[in-house]
Amino acid sequence: MADMDGSSHHRRLDERRDIGIEWRRKVPLDAHAQWAPSPNRIDPVDVLIAQGRERIPELLPERYARMKADPFAFLRGILGLMKRRKARRCST
Repeated sequence: MADMDGSSHHRRLDERRDIGIEWRRKVPLDAHAQWAPSPNRIDPVDVLIAQGRERIPELLPERYARMKADPFAFLRGILGLMKRRKARRCST
C-alpha cells in the first residue's frame, strides 16, 4: 500500500504495514463492492454502436470478436469510451 507521497518502498516493513492498516481503516474491503453507475452514465454498448457507424461495416464482426477474445483487446477497443469517461472526471 503506497503512502500518500508514493514513497512506501523506502520505508521499513513495520512502517509499511502500519500505513496499510491505516488505509484499510479508511477504505474497508466491503467498500470496494459498493458501486452504482452514475445516472448520466453513457451506455458502453451505445458507444460501440456509435463508433461502428464510422467504421467499415464488414470489419465490425472482426473487431467485436477480437474484443471478446481478450480483456486487453477489449480495453483497447473501447478507448473512445474511456476517453469520454476520463474527460468528465477530475479523479478516479
